[in-house]
Amino acid sequence: MYNPSVNPNETNYTHNSEIHEIKSNMECFANSVNRKLEVISNEISSIKEFKAYSILSLEEVVSDLKKEKLVLSNKNDKLEKENTDLCVSLSELRAKVIDLQDEKASLLTAMKLIQREGKDELEENKKRIEALENENNNLRDEKLGFTRVMKRKKKMATISSPEATSSLKVKNQFEVLSSEQEDEEEIYETKAKSSTFSQKEIAVNNNITSKDPRSQNESTSSQPDSLSNITPTHHTTAKSNSDIPILIIGDSIIKHIDPKKISRKKTIKRTFPGKTAEQIKSGIYGG
Repeated sequence: MYNPSVNPNETNYTHNSEIHEIKSNMECFANSVNRKLEVISNEISSIKEFKAYSILSLEEVVSDLKKEKLVLSNKNDKLEKENTDLCVSLSELRAKVIDLQDEKASLLTAMKLIQREGKDELEENKKRIEALENENNNLRDEKLGFTRVMKRKKKMATISSPEATSSLKVKNQFEVLSSEQEDEEEIYETKAKSSTFSQKEIAVNNNITSKDPRSQNESTSSQPDSLSNITPTHHTTAKSNSDIPILIIGDSIIKHIDPKKISRKKTIKRTFPGKTAEQIKSGIYGG
């Protein structure tokens, strides 16, 4: 539709300016594309120039890596061999340790057995020594008792005679007590000396008893008789009855009794070590 108010010259000018602007934009775009193409072409040319050098460098790196791999492989094989040798050595050491432990256990067992045997032998020796000591003490007590009984027997025989009764009236009434004290002191001194005896003394005492068995039999057989002889007879006088000794009978528990502290009269102590009351009774009365 035609518009008479629009100027045709103005319309042509507007179209020309738009075309000019489009052309300028196209030229700018073409210039930028050309610049980018130049950069890309330069890069491609540089890559083409340095391609051979890059390939050679990469090949050298690969070759070095292969050599290092070979060295590492050899080292790995060597380490594996050493590890195998160490495992074998460790197994041998473990076997030796087990053998040593077994030997140690055997030695400990042997030591325990030896110690046990030593203890048994020591206890057996102690028992033997104690038995010998007891036997020696018993023999010594029996000998002392026999000696005392014989002395009392002689004194009683002297007292029971008519001549002795007449002489006793003149003598001091404490004379018998003093002689009894002297006998007791002598007996206690003998026991004190014999308390620290040795094996040699035991052997000597055993030899004495073995050489003279008659004395031992005599002492054992004469004990009941000697004790029965201590009892007063019908021929003693009133004075002699007052001088009848006191007799203390018992087992080894009375061996520490001091007869001097019991009475002013004569006191006789007779021990039966290890005997019961029935055995002591049968030993005294013969039943």
